[in-house]
Amino acid sequence: MCTPTISNAELLLCNYELFRCDRSGNHKGGGTGGMLLYVKSTLKPTEFTVTSEFVDSVWCTVNDLLIGVCYRSSNHKIVGCDNDSKLLKLLQEVNNKHILLMGDFNHPDVNWSSYAVPDDAPECCKDFQLC
Repeated sequence: MCTPTISNAELLLCNYELFRCDRSGNHKGGGTGGMLLYVKSTLKPTEFTVTSEFVDSVWCTVNDLLIGVCYRSSNHKIVGCDNDSKLLKLLQEVNNKHILLMGDFNHPDVNWSSYAVPDDAPECCKDFQLC
């Protein structure tokens, strides 16, 4: 679990820049892990801040490439019912950039090989596909 009580010194890797997004709260699973993004130091990455209210993401830039890691919790008790709309707004915010996006989006109905969503999939999966 990556929280503010864990120092960067405990997480550093030689020759890599660390970007982190800590999670607050005492929830087990479904929303407490935090995110780390490591980028080779020779690439000279810089932190990038988004204006979106979607909090479970961390970003940096390498030249004109925007690199992001996101975690979409499906636990609405922790993140609220509007978490999906916040994620969509985040994706709209960065959609005009060259982007490498990684993470866990918790959409098991998405066929990640073909990027297809079945007709009977939940609406949030269909919305995510349109991004």
